[in-house]
Amino acid sequence: MYMYFKWFVVVGLNSILGFMLGSEEGKGFEIAMITGILTWYFVYVCFDNYLQKNGYINTSRKLFLSAVLRIPLQFFIMPDMYAGLAAIMTVDFIGLENNPFILTYSKTIFTGLYLSLMCSVIYLIITCIENIWRKAKVNK
Repeated sequence: MYMYFKWFVVVGLNSILGFMLGSEEGKGFEIAMITGILTWYFVYVCFDNYLQKNGYINTSRKLFLSAVLRIPLQFFIMPDMYAGLAAIMTVDFIGLENNPFILTYSKTIFTGLYLSLMCSVIYLIITCIENIWRKAKVNK
């Protein structure tokens, strides 16, 4: 139960700026955005569940930490804006412009994908720091 709640909070907090920027168009496609956000919630819950069931507790912890550390990065605004612009360009390139719901949902999914790549970079930084810390402890 805790895993579902923690990812609901973290994914929700990570999507605040994107939701605000995306809903400024005022076209009423917030349901598609919420559906996209819930899709990413489901992805993170499933991935974390897989990690924990297979004994990758440290990896699960670092995944959660990287997602939590991305929350304050929203205050810089530019990474989220670039992720949103990249998502718009990706959806335009693929040509998913027929249905407004699918268009908004796809933009939300791709924005989440690009922001998840940012979480991957944070994850790599955490792993590097952890390895440096571990080696420094061993050498003492």
